[in-house]
Amino acid sequence: MRIDSKTTLLALALAALSPVYGTLVPRLSFEELVGQCAVVVHGRVSSVRVAWDAERENIWTYYEIVLDEALKGSPGRTVEIQEPGGELDGMRMEIVGTPRYELGEEVVVFASPTPAGLRTCGWGQGRFVVAGEPGQRRVCNDLGDVQLTAPSKTGRQRTAAAPEEALAVFKQRIREEVQRQAAPVGR
Repeated sequence: MRIDSKTTLLALALAALSPVYGTLVPRLSFEELVGQCAVVVHGRVSSVRVAWDAERENIWTYYEIVLDEALKGSPGRTVEIQEPGGELDGMRMEIVGTPRYELGEEVVVFASPTPAGLRTCGWGQGRFVVAGEPGQRRVCNDLGDVQLTAPSKTGRQRTAAAPEEALAVFKQRIREEVQRQAAPVGR
């Protein structure tokens, strides 16, 4: 079968018109992630609620996390993370790549302040799920539809998500980086 240039052009045009789902986000280094967030917490999602904003234009989902430990900041016993999107009153609003949390899920979250409250830092880059048996617990960062980018000579290119890491090691790295960033310059 021979494919001519008109067929190729038609295929490319149709591909360009097809919807592409994903969110392009600048990649944050571990140091940037720690530095850009106000709090880093380890805990479990205890409640999920969905609500309209004050103007009843946008839907937000609120996740309450009961803390096992605050690794940065002093948030108290719980934090509430809010993310755009959700389903309410027969309406659905979705922002592709917005981090979602599951009721009962154990997580380590890097959160940044916004005028309305705390959000996950760097889209999904600040959400780490904890899994595994006691003594073998690990964190994993699943970015979903988020594509991370990094500057390059040819523009922007996709980079990989953080690999799995032992929970205890990950938490120790966070503590050390928080301490390093808090240290006076020239020390």
